[in-house]
Amino acid sequence: MIPAHVCLVGLRCAGKSTVGRLLAQKLGWPFADLDESLGELWAAQAGQSSAPHAGHLLSSLGEPAFRELEARALTHCLAEAPPLVLATGGGCVETAACREALLAARTFWLRVEPAELRRRLAADSAPRPSLTGDMAGAEFEVLAARRDRHYRAVCEAELDGSQDPVQVAAAIFDRVRGLGGS
Repeated sequence: MIPAHVCLVGLRCAGKSTVGRLLAQKLGWPFADLDESLGELWAAQAGQSSAPHAGHLLSSLGEPAFRELEARALTHCLAEAPPLVLATGGGCVETAACREALLAARTFWLRVEPAELRRRLAADSAPRPSLTGDMAGAEFEVLAARRDRHYRAVCEAELDGSQDPVQVAAAIFDRVRGLGGS
């Protein structure tokens, strides 16, 4: 049986959106990015015509309000008619309601070492505010220590997100289609 939804979790810059788009294309399913969805949800609630980037919302709302909005956006995305491939935000797993929702999907953890995440962050123009007070690239170890247990708790499998995104998407595709290992 094909699952209703496939969700990707991992730290910022782990490749969730890139792999998610590739996987969705391979499966022939729609793709959603939780960061974009929460921006759209905020815009709709605020009566705005354009959705801000999630990084701007995190900076302006503060982390507690941002996480609340993120949980509502996740619930909304997972309530959509299946099937769907969803790239979550890196900190989504810090909210109990999000972890519970992710357990109802087939969730895969893209794990990437901090040095590679820093390299990717330096090449990324998206606003990614610090969550720890450190510079954004310096906090990967702190965030991993805080979140890894949650990623592990919600995921069906942990994948090496430092591999080529096409390979990572293919590995998840094989699992979803019942062709891959357990």
